[in-house]
Amino acid sequence: MFSFVLTFERLPHLLAEGISTHAPNWIVFILFVHLIFLFLGMVMDALPPIIILMPILLPAALALGMDPVHFGILVAANVGIGMISPPVGICLYVACGIAKTPIEKVTPKLLPFLALLLLMLMVITFVPGVTLWLPHALGYE
Repeated sequence: MFSFVLTFERLPHLLAEGISTHAPNWIVFILFVHLIFLFLGMVMDALPPIIILMPILLPAALALGMDPVHFGILVAANVGIGMISPPVGICLYVACGIAKTPIEKVTPKLLPFLALLLLMLMVITFVPGVTLWLPHALGYE
């Protein structure tokens, strides 16, 4: 329902236009993208934000000189981290429901792992070779 409202009100299109016009380089652009996908990963399933925003954001990323494989990996990692992030990460709620453990008990123990995941997200963001070595080794240029 939330993704329908977003699409009907053209919010993803307006958001992508705002990012594209206010991001002078790829670093600022990707930081905006990280924030958006982390937030959307917290409140939605992974597929709707990807389906709604990728056709709008990918051309902007390509225009800024980003590799499409690298951009896709960043978005997938971002949404995945968002889905386990408190306060409303969908996978966090499912895991707590299966384990019959309150979310308040799990969250403090999860924070160091989230910090490590965010650190790794920054590594794969600013060192594209980490994610692109295998495609390059297989002949993708």
